[in-house]
Amino acid sequence: MKRIIKAAMPLFIFLIFTFSSHAQEDFGQDELMDALPEGARDMLYGSGITPDNAGALNLSPFAVIRGLWDLFIQELTQPLRMLAALVGVILLCAVAETLRDSAGGDNPNRASDAFAVVGVLAGAGLMIMYVSDIVVRATGALNAGGTFLLTFVPVFAGIMAVTGQLTTASVFSVSLITAGQVFTYITSAFLTPLTSCILGISAAGAVNPDLKADALAEMIKKLVIWTLGLLVTLFTGLLSLQSFISSSADTVAMRAMKFTVSSSVPFVGGAVSDALAAVRGSINLVRNSTGTFGIIAGIAIIAPTLVSVFCHKIALGIAAAVSGVFGLRQLSSLLKSGESVMGIIFALLFCFTLIVIISVGFMLMIWNGGV
Repeated sequence: MKRIIKAAMPLFIFLIFTFSSHAQEDFGQDELMDALPEGARDMLYGSGITPDNAGALNLSPFAVIRGLWDLFIQELTQPLRMLAALVGVILLCAVAETLRDSAGGDNPNRASDAFAVVGVLAGAGLMIMYVSDIVVRATGALNAGGTFLLTFVPVFAGIMAVTGQLTTASVFSVSLITAGQVFTYITSAFLTPLTSCILGISAAGAVNPDLKADALAEMIKKLVIWTLGLLVTLFTGLLSLQSFISSSADTVAMRAMKFTVSSSVPFVGGAVSDALAAVRGSINLVRNSTGTFGIIAGIAIIAPTLVSVFCHKIALGIAAAVSGVFGLRQLSSLLKSGESVMGIIFALLFCFTLIVIISVGFMLMIWNGGV
């Protein structure tokens, strides 16, 4: 019996390391690239980042900053066009205000009043056109992120389960898929109707200043941001608590299995236990590569839209400041409402990205630190 076990051990170890060397082909990692939108896929390919390599090691702070700068320049065209068009409308409205003031405060010129209203409505039309495009784009980005999670989470959770994180993998998969679906639902059910209501009320408030639309938009913005912050805090807190408990259970189970193998297999139990640890270490490399790829891929999906929203927000803030300089309170109120809408969209995108980064990063950290 002893001779049989000794003769079988080299074959056993050979099969273990063969499995380890080909592990990257057995966990469905090829599907992750196919689940990415075309733009994000091209971005990752250009940086040499794939699920089956440690592409994150090739990233340097300078390269990341340069990539963000290039993305900022690329996304700056539309906001500049919007700003130029809005400044043109602001100048026309300022001319109309000058004509009305020259006619006398007690007997305002009705034609100039009508022109001012038309100018405000023109500004509303321009802003709504650009903001609507951003809403559609943000909805698409969040839906693409949710679709990617439906592919990434089972693959990553499967690798976690193979490394011995059975309980933690189940907690992680349920939590992150639920979070992705919640954000997708919030986007489809609330983002478009909410922004449409804010922009509609803002357009009406630009004509009738008594509505105070900018105050309403700012209130809704704060409510949404506080709600999103609460959701992120609750989600990450619950995931942290559950993961600490499940990770402890997985660690105990893994040590018990190693002890059982080491003590129950005669003569070569220690070698089998060491081989098991080698397999687990090899798969840990696959897990770390896949996890970091998921984080980078999530950022690549959201980053272009996030940068575009930021640029539009800055452009609307500049336009509102220019309008305030010329004393156009109605138009300034309208533009501030648009800026608040951009803030709401930015918060949604940022919170989704933050949840992906924290969740996957925490899974990588807690197991590496707990073994």
